[in-house]
Amino acid sequence: MLYPVLNQPTLLALFLVLGFATGFVFDIASILKFFSKKDKTALFVIDFLSTMFAFFLIFFVNLKTNFGQLRFFVVLIFFASFFLQRFFSYLLWTKWGKSWYNNHKEKRKNGRKRKKEEKT
Repeated sequence: MLYPVLNQPTLLALFLVLGFATGFVFDIASILKFFSKKDKTALFVIDFLSTMFAFFLIFFVNLKTNFGQLRFFVVLIFFASFFLQRFFSYLLWTKWGKSWYNNHKEKRKNGRKRKKEEKT
């Protein structure tokens, strides 16, 4: 009885990190989806693999550290850290990446127009 109580801070920290890691897995999956050019088969495979990877990661970490007992606070901490990672990832990286990509695309487009105007 004493060991599971003493193990709770470790579980808290581990599942907090695990939530952030799972969020990064889904960030990488969204980058891969962007480069797959909206191919339905590739989108399905990427979604399936990222979801299965996240599931097995959670399952085996829970099995190893918590002896297979799924407690409410573990699930709550995991989802809270996962949603925090997704929120901050959207604010920091997604908005920044989209603005950089749009600026880069606009510069390339303007550069091509200037070259065509110089040739005529």
